[in-house]
Amino acid sequence: MILDPVHAFFNNPAFRKLWVRLRVPLVLAIAVAVLWCADPRWLLPGFLVSMTGELIQLWCFASLDKNRDLACNGPYALVRNPMYLGRFFIVLGFVMLIGNAWLTLAYVILYYFYMVNRVKREEAHLRTVLGAPYLD
Repeated sequence: MILDPVHAFFNNPAFRKLWVRLRVPLVLAIAVAVLWCADPRWLLPGFLVSMTGELIQLWCFASLDKNRDLACNGPYALVRNPMYLGRFFIVLGFVMLIGNAWLTLAYVILYYFYMVNRVKREEAHLRTVLGAPYLD
């Protein structure tokens, strides 16, 4: 498949280890850059999108008993991975502050690859931890 190298990159253990080590300083640097370049016209829409994501995240946390029971209530009754959806909207609202459609599109594409590969790794873990209820 043409996207196999992209998926391989997102699953590369060395890249993932580097990302974990550098994510806090990188996110802080990006946050400063976004706030420096923010378009005030996008403040309210970006805030509303981010708060929608935060509400989804809070609903997820209230419905989850991590690594013990299979979550089938709350947002998990509607979407398979609602936490990733909430995170997507939190960061999307922040990216919207720049007011650049190309940057927003780049974020959506990068997040897609991040999420698809992260979910595959997580599902393998959940099959081991939760067993038959997860498979059903």
